[in-house]
Amino acid sequence: MAISFPLRYDEAFRRVWSYDPSRLGTYVNEVKELSDLFLRKRVDPVYFSRSEILRAYSFFFFPQNYLKASAILSLFPDLWEGKRDLRVLDFGGGPGNSTLALRDSLQERVNEIVYVDKQREGWELLRSIDGDPKIKAHSLSSLAGPIDIYLFSYTLKEVGEGIFGILRELKRHESSQAVYIFLDAPDRDVLVLIDRMRRQFAREGYGTLFPCRSGGPCPLLELTRDVESVCFSQLPWTPPPLVEEINSRLRFYIKFLKFASLVVMKGAEGEEFLFSVSPYIGEKGKGRAFFCAPEGRLEVERLEKERSEANASLDELHRGSLVEWPKGEARLRGEELSGRVRIDRCETLRLLTDLRGRRRPSRGRG
Repeated sequence: MAISFPLRYDEAFRRVWSYDPSRLGTYVNEVKELSDLFLRKRVDPVYFSRSEILRAYSFFFFPQNYLKASAILSLFPDLWEGKRDLRVLDFGGGPGNSTLALRDSLQERVNEIVYVDKQREGWELLRSIDGDPKIKAHSLSSLAGPIDIYLFSYTLKEVGEGIFGILRELKRHESSQAVYIFLDAPDRDVLVLIDRMRRQFAREGYGTLFPCRSGGPCPLLELTRDVESVCFSQLPWTPPPLVEEINSRLRFYIKFLKFASLVVMKGAEGEEFLFSVSPYIGEKGKGRAFFCAPEGRLEVERLEKERSEANASLDELHRGSLVEWPKGEARLRGEELSGRVRIDRCETLRLLTDLRGRRRPSRGRG
């Protein structure tokens, strides 16, 4: 199912920037410039000081990154069940897309959203479209009190290796069940950095809730340099009208939202699932899909004659889909699941729309 951006924010940006349809060509050129900046190996952290770049982000990239953060948060509907006093931190909040995604997703469960960013321009734009008193700007040096959720949205390219020092500082403020969420571009440098962070978190007793449950090196990164063959999510979406217009002019045709991610929780264990690294690929007389497995890519093949109601979920598969497959998961626990597996009509596969992270029993830390 395609996800869509709340039109109230689209309308707010049009108001704040005094949107003029006759200037669409100008807006398109600004988006193209910002897109080119994002493709650089390292992003200049002061680009939002230019109002035309901030406007381009508002019109085009804000909706996409808001929905990516919302999609990750929607995976864990029960993780903060019954909470009414969550304190969350958005590191590198920029114009506030992830800040508002946190607020809108968690709703009454949030008591305070701590916004951290050295640049003031993004903060000022956020306040102009939403004045929620729960959202408060802080510097790292002014932090006090426990934090329950840390969100890092598109910050890894800016901070690079510095993320490990930042995390050491932030962990001083974490609550007993702190959750760390990272979202970023699915390029190789970012994926390698995320893999290193995941292993460091595992060594320190944090459980990975998404997308990988392994504590060791990513087998796919070890096997290939092809980014298209490793773990990132790809979500179908419905672009808001202005994004659609800019898309058509630039011929970007962004049909899917793509992002790399990592979700870890202090002293937790994740749910059993398989992570798809491909859509379902139909072929003559059969079809196949690829999943992440301990030894690398697992190819799951289904002959057309074995299609059944039990395995029909394969037809809806897209990159980043989460699949419940009892037989496959039993084999995966024994690290026997690799190479190619053919399923029959009796095997049940189900797409998961959410996950349930849970505390690990007190007897162990992994």
